[in-house]
Amino acid sequence: MNCQAGSDTRLCMVNSARQFDLVVFGSNAFTGKLATDYIAKNFPPKIRWAISGRNSEKLESLYKDLLSSPNPPEGYFVFNHLDRQKVFELAAKTKVALTFAGPFGRYGENIVAACSQLGTHYVDITGETVWVQKMMEKYGASAVQSGAILIPFSGFDSVPSDLGVWQVLQQAKNENPDAPVTEVVSLFSAKGGINGGTFQTVLEMLENESEKDVFGESSALVPTQCKKEFYFPEYKKPVYVKEVRLTAPPFPMAPINSRVVYQSQALRMIHLGVKQPPFRYTELQKVSPRFSRTRAWTVILGGEILKRIGHFQLGRKALRAIGPTAGTGPSEKSRNSGYFKARFFAYSNDTLVSKCDMYFKGDPGNKATVTMACESARCLVVDGDKIATSIPGGFWTPSTALGLLLKTRLVEAGLRFS
Repeated sequence: MNCQAGSDTRLCMVNSARQFDLVVFGSNAFTGKLATDYIAKNFPPKIRWAISGRNSEKLESLYKDLLSSPNPPEGYFVFNHLDRQKVFELAAKTKVALTFAGPFGRYGENIVAACSQLGTHYVDITGETVWVQKMMEKYGASAVQSGAILIPFSGFDSVPSDLGVWQVLQQAKNENPDAPVTEVVSLFSAKGGINGGTFQTVLEMLENESEKDVFGESSALVPTQCKKEFYFPEYKKPVYVKEVRLTAPPFPMAPINSRVVYQSQALRMIHLGVKQPPFRYTELQKVSPRFSRTRAWTVILGGEILKRIGHFQLGRKALRAIGPTAGTGPSEKSRNSGYFKARFFAYSNDTLVSKCDMYFKGDPGNKATVTMACESARCLVVDGDKIATSIPGGFWTPSTALGLLLKTRLVEAGLRFS
């Protein structure tokens, strides 16, 4: 929170008396537990932090396990995140809230409400774009007033896409300043597993009747004054990428990540003075070059079949029976053997003006997500006051709020750019 002349003095008093630098909400979740281990082993001892969750037995056990770590938590709090009063009480004790309490559409609103009203900075790993849009509409104004910086989508959804596009745009500006970017294309390949929390969230999202209901329009997260400029029809068919000579299907996370990319560019135009005009973002999944068009259609049709199954109650019931349960996920060996690669191409009309590659060794949905979310939170813990002087409170994206700070920390944590 930025306590300047005209600020609510009660909020300033709360902010100056924070007991913790960081509180992890949803520490009983699979990724939440991994995050507490990451923080305990990697964050400096001077950072005061605590954990919270719904299951008292599991939370107490986790707390005791962490006590032998280099930077153990200073306390733990047991409550249901639907308990609005308890959420507000804990949010008032911390400078930064890092939450893994999903599905966020069910458990997340109270944390957003508390942070936006109390001036507590906020980070989550959601991929629920329609939910975030609703939170922006309900709590955006209070976040501006309190100075709270709220950064959803801080896991694999959607840090790689957001930072990768930001990086390739920066390079294009430096290498070809007279050729404005009109489209960015990315190619993702990944190896990893899925945890129970993510699986349950996907099934809940599939209960909606259409893709528009699940993800919103392409400009769903863009501020109202420039929504029309960022309405781009989405590719439903395979796309040929001439630079790598293959035909690729849309990446499964594209409907989430594209909305965050558009939000980032709109925020830069509105708040950061960037003159880059709106551009189309196309996110694809890399397949083997041999018979790539056939492979691409196979991926698309397989995804459509899965979505159709998930739209029916009996289909979701069957998927739940064979999928991971809440609180479970890939083994440590599996998490360490995973990876993701992404290549970004920036075009000015049909001319390639810049490209860059990104690589991370580790399961995207678990190890990468935990690393990205925790390092995003660390940026706010360490540099939150500095960040709050450069941008107003409100809803931001990873690249617009944290930018180079986050990129530097992630490179130190193993993310590679080339």
